[in-house]
Amino acid sequence: MTGKVSEVNTIPAIFSGLCPNCGGDIDSQRLQLGIPCEKCLPNLNIEELKSKNRIERIEYIARLLEKRNLLKNYSEIYRLEKLYNEFEEFFKFLIGNKMWSAQRSWARRIFLGRNFSIIAPTGMGKTSFGAVMSLFLALRGKKCYIMLPTSILVRQVADKIQSMIEKGGYNIRLVYYHSLLTPKQKREMKARIMNEDYDILITTSFFLAIKFEEFLKGRFFDFIFVDDVDAFVKTSKNVDKVLMLLGFTEEIIDAGMRAAKLVTRAFFDKSAYEELRKLREEIAEFKSSHRVGMLVVSGASARAKRTLRVKLFKELLNFEVGRRVEGERNVVDAYLFPEKSIEEHVVDLVKRLGKGGLVFAPMDKGSEYVTTLAKTLKEHGIKAEAYTSARKKLLDQFVNGEIEVLVGVASYRSPL
Repeated sequence: MTGKVSEVNTIPAIFSGLCPNCGGDIDSQRLQLGIPCEKCLPNLNIEELKSKNRIERIEYIARLLEKRNLLKNYSEIYRLEKLYNEFEEFFKFLIGNKMWSAQRSWARRIFLGRNFSIIAPTGMGKTSFGAVMSLFLALRGKKCYIMLPTSILVRQVADKIQSMIEKGGYNIRLVYYHSLLTPKQKREMKARIMNEDYDILITTSFFLAIKFEEFLKGRFFDFIFVDDVDAFVKTSKNVDKVLMLLGFTEEIIDAGMRAAKLVTRAFFDKSAYEELRKLREEIAEFKSSHRVGMLVVSGASARAKRTLRVKLFKELLNFEVGRRVEGERNVVDAYLFPEKSIEEHVVDLVKRLGKGGLVFAPMDKGSEYVTTLAKTLKEHGIKAEAYTSARKKLLDQFVNGEIEVLVGVASYRSPL
């Protein structure tokens, strides 16, 4: 076939009810660029808008709509985009790096008011994200609660947020409680928790389990970030307590529990279906007429999904602890076949990899072996210490580089 090929004019598809401003019909070209429909903004120079970046384009469109008294749903899009943009700059200022794709997605979900779970491997920036988001929301008058699995993590996250507060010169009240505090510090922190003298509170999930009645019952939080959801739900009543801190009453939590039990039966039992529908209507009515906070839970796995109590998240907060693990990390998983004693291999590897290491011994060998292994490393010129219980001094020395390696037991109960 020869000759000139004629140009084909493509006709844009029309999508019903998807205009981001009025909810009417819109063509595919405008929809792809996030521009309202022809009725909202006729005779737009589309090519000129393409040259603007996303936030400039949204701001320009919002101003045009407002000028014509046609600004509807687009005002919320502009508000959310502006808020997200502010957070992106805030994150970069405090952390020194831009958010990666998953963190950007998490931020947008929070600004949309959605509760959700983050299931991703250790080292993906979940805890740092939760810390920065809590500070960002606290600066806007929100009460935030960060819950962590261990005292060491509470101390580390508290130190990180305190350094952020100092870096930005922010007037934020930070309160934290963990077992590494001195008796005097514990009394001071308990008094501040009792008096609700905080914008951001950080504790272990164990603190919630044993101190809820004394210190937290009746309190309200706009945002709760639970790090390591698997550890958190080991005490199943923690779920109820967090839901109460988010504004739910015991009656509504009970309704949610009854609904969770009915879900399977409702597929084949009409009476169960009707009861489930009424319970969900009761929950929806409560949420529309009461102030309810937001919950984000994170973890490296999704074992918590198997428990009935966690199904309350689905019934009351519209999310499930998912099984999908997302992302990649700069970690090499390696092994070797021993050609000499394990202790000799450990010494060689620690010398080769350098300081800043953690060495974990098998559970069946116990804490005595941990002490012996640390002693062996010392004998070979390595500054090592056994870490079999939470010890503030050792942790400080490790952070400061005075200790090169800490040795502990490979167990989730291990303080290391």
